[in-house]
Amino acid sequence: MGVGGWRARLCAVMGAVLLGFCAAGCSTDVASPAQNAAASATALGNWSLQLAGPDGSVAAVVNMGVMNGAAGLAAVAHFAQGGCLPATTTVSLAGAVGAADELQLTSQPFAGTTLAVAGVLATGGGSLGNATYAFNGSPCAGLASGTVAAAHFAAIAGNYAGNFTGSTGAVTAVSAMLQQGSAPDGNGVFHVTGNANFASSACFATQPTVTDSTISGNSLATTFTSGPVTLTASGTFSQDAAQLQITAWQIAGGACDGTHGTGVLQEAGN
Repeated sequence: MGVGGWRARLCAVMGAVLLGFCAAGCSTDVASPAQNAAASATALGNWSLQLAGPDGSVAAVVNMGVMNGAAGLAAVAHFAQGGCLPATTTVSLAGAVGAADELQLTSQPFAGTTLAVAGVLATGGGSLGNATYAFNGSPCAGLASGTVAAAHFAAIAGNYAGNFTGSTGAVTAVSAMLQQGSAPDGNGVFHVTGNANFASSACFATQPTVTDSTISGNSLATTFTSGPVTLTASGTFSQDAAQLQITAWQIAGGACDGTHGTGVLQEAGN
């Protein structure tokens, strides 16, 4: 038999062996795109990570916006509290969700270090189980590695209604339609669009609309504008985004210039 014949027979034998091996033991579960895609979808959005120090107390809070990346997931984070880095320091991360719903994100180098975050996504999202963090070259004392308490905040989206109470005790009924964007900006911060209606209020000639906003972790700040009049409001919101607790609002311009107070807005149906 010539050289060509032996090569043909060898290829046929090897092909048969490999086919038999895969038929007996190869698994199609090495990567499960459908499962990973479903789990990855629950990881998208607004997160707040509490990084524990050596004594177990919260050493820093990192807020993070997660989005779809070119391959897997991408995220932008910043230090919202504690640590030794200013909030203006942005951290870019990338990673993926494994077949067992394990999330792993690793940052690009920043401030002489890198940050890795890992944990198991809860069913339906909302939190990370067994979550940990690790700096490769800690930027802050007491922030080398440790556990993470991670919370995922639902998007502020829908119709909200409630009351704004002024410093004099006057109560004004307020309704608002708000829609949070699906992706964070370059600082890992989300924004909303929408408008509000203030019942029986002479403060606004027309319905004010959102002209500026920031959402980071459970904190929100919005500016509503109607002509020359602005209302700035800031506060916090629940993890399911059903309630917005306005800890401070103030009007600038117009007949109600200087009016300020607090308020609560509840999502319709909650």
